[in-house]
Amino acid sequence: SASFYLCYDRARGRPYRAANQAGHYAEAPRWQPVLSYLLSMVHNHIWASQGRFLPLHSAAVAYQGQGILLPGGSGSGKTTLALELATSGLDYLSDEYAPIDLDGLLVWPFPRPLQASAEAVQTLLGARGREITEEQPLLDDGGIPRYIVNPRGVASIGRPCPISYVIFPVMQSGQRAELQPLPRVEALVELAHLAIVYHPDPAWKGRSVDALLALVR
Repeated sequence: SASFYLCYDRARGRPYRAANQAGHYAEAPRWQPVLSYLLSMVHNHIWASQGRFLPLHSAAVAYQGQGILLPGGSGSGKTTLALELATSGLDYLSDEYAPIDLDGLLVWPFPRPLQASAEAVQTLLGARGREITEEQPLLDDGGIPRYIVNPRGVASIGRPCPISYVIFPVMQSGQRAELQPLPRVEALVELAHLAIVYHPDPAWKGRSVDALLALVR
């Protein structure tokens, strides 16, 4: 089982905070963006508890029915990249959690609201961003302000699709974007580190390992 919390200290005027038992949290002065974050954590747990899916800490988009995974931790730039690709015509699937179907190695859409930085919203959405984001940002567990963006307001939502590409984004300010090959062993280690393991069943864990191996072949 898993525990999730939504807290507000009215007496001290502290902001709303959503947290899970692992210690991850987000907070904001308004309850709406915090509730969105809480629901994302609950949905992620539901995906994993079904035994059919392996959630990855990854953004995901699709191009002509082919899935593109963008795995990475907080601050890697996966949300900004997913938002840029989605506003450039690719189908949006997820910005944070990519559910991998272990039966067919498909990535499923999980179009929760994006949590984008102020710079990303301004650069990629411009004046339009004011219309589709929450006025007040939430603070993630790194203390970084994030604006809630409704993906349906900026992009088309894709369907479950096979995974054709895995790209690990690395955000480097002032650098030109380029693709660099990654050895398969390193890619496997990164994917294993970003896999979200809730299910205790050894058979599920074995199938998850097989899925990760298939992704780097």
